[in-house]
Amino acid sequence: MNNELFLGLSNIAWTAISSIATSLAVITALFIPFIDRNRRRLNIFKIIEDEIDRNIDIINKASKIDESYLSFIKAPNPVKKGFILQDIRTHYWNENKQYVSEYSSRKFIEYSQINGIVEETRDFASEVLSLGADNPQLNYIEIALERAYSQIKKIKKYGERVG
Repeated sequence: MNNELFLGLSNIAWTAISSIATSLAVITALFIPFIDRNRRRLNIFKIIEDEIDRNIDIINKASKIDESYLSFIKAPNPVKKGFILQDIRTHYWNENKQYVSEYSSRKFIEYSQINGIVEETRDFASEVLSLGADNPQLNYIEIALERAYSQIKKIKKYGERVG
């Protein structure tokens, strides 16, 4: 029997080591895409939730406005609230909602519900403000804001964030 040794290991030992190393390489190659997809999914969900938190902060800010806030601006409170509501942004949600819908219908429904409320509130405020500062419908901004506020409070996950 001719047993050649290299670094103290026989041919059989080196064959076993190379088989194990090849198996580990294949397993790693199979799991890296899975790990990357999972990391991407978690990042997208995190950024969307950060965007939602920012929008809820804007709604809180607009709903708590009083005469002392933005007092240097000579405008009625509904106008000030309308301008604050125009800061609502849902760009990241709109760019990634297809991906969210493919991955999780539960998350898609959750995000659609809250983003629908904030987008509708922002769009309504923009539309009313575009009619001019002497528009008698300016008070509807406050009504729309209160409606959005109460709708958000009903959503279990986001309700505690308003108020």
